[in-house]
Amino acid sequence: MAESSNTDKPGTTTEAQYLQRQADDASKAMGKTLDEARQRLMKGLNVHAVAKDHPWATVAAGAVAGFATGAVITPNKRDAALKRLAEIERALHPVPPHATTAAYADGNGHAAGHGKMASILTTVLGSAFTMIKPLLLHSLTATMAAHTAANEAAETTQEMNNAESESA
Repeated sequence: MAESSNTDKPGTTTEAQYLQRQADDASKAMGKTLDEARQRLMKGLNVHAVAKDHPWATVAAGAVAGFATGAVITPNKRDAALKRLAEIERALHPVPPHATTAAYADGNGHAAGHGKMASILTTVLGSAFTMIKPLLLHSLTATMAAHTAANEAAETTQEMNNAESESA
């Protein structure tokens, strides 16, 4: 007698065929989901359709976008005051005629680049200290905690020794 396989009976499949069918179904389902997501995205990007479906939300979004744009573009009071102050300073202290020479290149009677180097160095050192500050604080705190723990341990040991000598 020849052995019959599972495929000889109607309605039965092998495990490989079943897994292949499941993989095909999953692939079709993923493709369908991607198509639906693409259609929803395209519908969401259609401003006219969104405005037609949600007019008040569209008006609110436009108002928020306008406010944010205005806030970014319009200078704040501090910047405007600094700009006015710089204009007043330029009016009070005009650049002397010999300011075109290299010694007065920055317009304030100072050599060109003199203040910039100090400013750059200050900025770099300030940034370095800002980065190192947490490490220094942590090290200092850990050292203090270790000394405190060592002192407490020494005191406890001393108290235990005193108590043992008194009881003996």
